[in-house]
Amino acid sequence: SEAFETLAAVDRLRVVSYNLLADLYLSTEAARDIIFRHCPLEYLDQKYRLPLILREVLSYHADLICLQEVDGPVFSRYFKPALDYAAGMNGIYLSKRALTQVENDPSRTTVSLDVEKGEGCAIFYNRSRLELIRDAHIPSLMTYAENEPMLSELVQRISEDVTTKHVPEVFSRDFETSRVKSYTHGLVTALFRLKPVSSFAVNKESPVDRLLVVGNTHFYFHPVADRFRYVQARVVRHHLNKMAVAASAEFGLPVSILLCGDINQSPEGPAYQALLEPDEVSSTLPVSLSLKSAYESDADSFTNWVPGFCALLDVIMYSPATGMSCLQTLPLCSRNEITRLLSHDAECKPVPRGEPVDEQDLYALPNEQFPSDHLSLVADFTWHDEESSGH
Repeated sequence: SEAFETLAAVDRLRVVSYNLLADLYLSTEAARDIIFRHCPLEYLDQKYRLPLILREVLSYHADLICLQEVDGPVFSRYFKPALDYAAGMNGIYLSKRALTQVENDPSRTTVSLDVEKGEGCAIFYNRSRLELIRDAHIPSLMTYAENEPMLSELVQRISEDVTTKHVPEVFSRDFETSRVKSYTHGLVTALFRLKPVSSFAVNKESPVDRLLVVGNTHFYFHPVADRFRYVQARVVRHHLNKMAVAASAEFGLPVSILLCGDINQSPEGPAYQALLEPDEVSSTLPVSLSLKSAYESDADSFTNWVPGFCALLDVIMYSPATGMSCLQTLPLCSRNEITRLLSHDAECKPVPRGEPVDEQDLYALPNEQFPSDHLSLVADFTWHDEESSGH
């Protein structure tokens, strides 16, 4: 990780994706005494966690930082001024949508597209490396799918009930509630022009004007939500490709796609696979906009670790056929490495609240050194000739 605590080379674009664990969720009894019962309460406090998070993201000297689970006030009052002052970055933000009671039926809820939930996704960009042309957010991925002819049939097919007997008691087992909640998730999206600080293109004498479509999202988390996450993935892929096609036609410049986020699904799941598939909307372009993961996955890789659960849920994906290539990624810590780092003092072993925690999960995330229940992803990118790319 020390290699990433230096400035990125001028011919590279450094990207960070990080789910911060919103304080909005840590305030619940279920979070403190069930999900994160392994973590001492002082390490769950926002005043303890935020400085650690800020120190970490600043240490990467990134050009793009995509954050999920960012509390609204934390974005506007903490990260936005701090990253502006310390790193010369501007930020854009999209909150999740809020649930409201159905009129005349308090037992039912619906999604209000005009009301914000209080946490969401943010994109911070280094204004010396990237020029924001426009943003094109989607407040609700599922609502977008309902209104998009290519996707609306999918929404109809997933509307029937499914069994929820295997769902842990800490999660709602009501399918209709889960369906409605899936409508609260959106996509923060922006079109950037890469500024030619140096040449971003390899083996070229002069800088090449390029565009970059960036998306940042956080899919629905529920254990039975595979079908919802699949639709959300199809929407993300469709919208990013649509933006790239439009930008290519408008500016006549090469366009690449970058996607960051917490998709709440491991690489073998349908949502992950849907993100990698080609999309009909990009058929008008001379090169494919299919995505590839910057990180290779294996059985031991993870980005989210809490007692009883450990999985690779976060992604940085890019479009390699557009000349974009990944040079390197920050290695992910293993559970053994994290445990060794924190278990140096046997007398200070954490004492879980409530139900016991397996010995192997005593130092799960978050903890004294890791302020979120997710690990950050960091990747360096560059651009080559389209004809020789694809790696």
